[in-house]
Amino acid sequence: MQSGQEGFEIFGNYVLLKSLATGGMAEVFLARPANTTSNGRVVVVKRILKHIANDPEFLKMFRAEIRVSLGFNHPHTIQIYDFGEIDYQPYIAMEYIEGKSLKQIAQKFEEKNETIPVPTVLGLMVQAASGLHYAHSFENGVTGERVNAVHRDVSPHNLLLSYHGNLKVIDFGVAKAENELHERTKTGLVKGKCGYLSPEQLSGADLDGRSDVFSLGIVAWELLTGHKLFQRPDDTELQVIKRIENCEQFTVPPSHLNKEVPPEVDALILKALKKDRDERWPSAGAFQIALRNLMRQLWPSYAYADAAQLITTLFESEIVVERQELHDLNTAAQQVLTAEAEQKTRLLAREQQGAPKGLSRFFGLSRKKHLPGVMEARLDNVESILKQRARTSHFVVAGLYLLAFVGLRMDDRYQFLDRIFGVEDDIQVGAIQPEKFRPKQIYRYSSTETPAPQSVTTTTVVAPEIASQELKKEAVRAPVRPKIDPDSYRKPLKARTPAAVPVKKTVVEAKAKRPAREYKRHSRAPSAKKAPAKATHVKKKSRRR
Repeated sequence: MQSGQEGFEIFGNYVLLKSLATGGMAEVFLARPANTTSNGRVVVVKRILKHIANDPEFLKMFRAEIRVSLGFNHPHTIQIYDFGEIDYQPYIAMEYIEGKSLKQIAQKFEEKNETIPVPTVLGLMVQAASGLHYAHSFENGVTGERVNAVHRDVSPHNLLLSYHGNLKVIDFGVAKAENELHERTKTGLVKGKCGYLSPEQLSGADLDGRSDVFSLGIVAWELLTGHKLFQRPDDTELQVIKRIENCEQFTVPPSHLNKEVPPEVDALILKALKKDRDERWPSAGAFQIALRNLMRQLWPSYAYADAAQLITTLFESEIVVERQELHDLNTAAQQVLTAEAEQKTRLLAREQQGAPKGLSRFFGLSRKKHLPGVMEARLDNVESILKQRARTSHFVVAGLYLLAFVGLRMDDRYQFLDRIFGVEDDIQVGAIQPEKFRPKQIYRYSSTETPAPQSVTTTTVVAPEIASQELKKEAVRAPVRPKIDPDSYRKPLKARTPAAVPVKKTVVEAKAKRPAREYKRHSRAPSAKKAPAKATHVKKKSRRR
């Protein structure tokens, strides 16, 4: 993900400062740790492209590179600091070498129409053979495992020379450990650069360290002569493979193209290029010893400082630009990380002072637009991780909670639950009958007492079909709850309706302005001061005929 203003990418615990190379399967970045205390430390991050991350064959190669070179600790091999997987992208964090590859150095000399000095080439081959011999015979001192890795892709691209004159072998991506050498290369799939393959690689035979010796002999021949050994400008891969299979016919001494090469050097290089691996140097260590002994005889005063002086002279202007660019990138990243740390400290201080808590407040999401670029990028990363890892049950619970909240709010307004469970149906029916459809009422009082004006006792007779139709038409949406009448105990008992007519019981007040409502009989005894008028209730008895 890209951060804001500076354009840096946060990848796990690293800030990617600059892209160094991008291939069809992986990309390489110049990076630094994403913390303020690691200022000045620079690493190289190699990560797999997303569309290749699911390729089992390439993932196997990538894990093999980690397994083979994880324990390496040699001055002429690359060191791995960290590895893992972030957002389904495997990565390796390795040592950063400030220098150039032998491919770039050869191109510089080719532009000048010159060849690399012979002692310089032999000194570089000594260092390369030393690193390869270490990998071929490597045994992990912690686990006790013998790796005995075969590089299988030795080429000028994978030999880096630092500006201090130290050469390192890199990219063990297609290396094979000893316990995996029995696995033959698949038909039609040859791992390594075509122009630097050994005959046994092409034939699919079991490989050992002598295969890398042949490839290193090709590199030495090309650096001494300034020409390709088996490749031509317009050749196809098939033509190159045919030349390698018949390498004895196309291999000539380097001195034929470079008169400065002595015959002793020709003999060493030609022995490394034998088609039969039993006739080559038995190991990269033997090749290294032979080269070093020859240099002591012919160039005893040569030192690694000579290679450092050579490369710094070739790339003098490039070195100044690269170091200035690296300084600017690191300074900008340090400023962003420092601002992020200060912002985070302020947020934590506010939280401790009793500021409102919560997920948004804790991560600073509410103040996201005011944060520096790296802080904003990290918050985006946290937010994306939370969204990806949220389980389905979390969403279900949140949905149910939201549904219940909305339902309760709707019920407060429209009283759906009262309708469903039939609460206060009697009150609703008694309150909604209009005047023209109210049943006829029969009143009867005793001759000795005056009827009370406040309340009467009624007997209701209504046809069943009329009652049911009118009750359905006059149903209300939001019935009003009745108010308790303090004088309800004064009212007489309600009359019963005939058994044949299922009509709701109602109580109405005579000559009252309030709407008719039904109340329960009060349990207290009536007061002595205000004695209610006695009303005689007459029930209609059904007669049997």
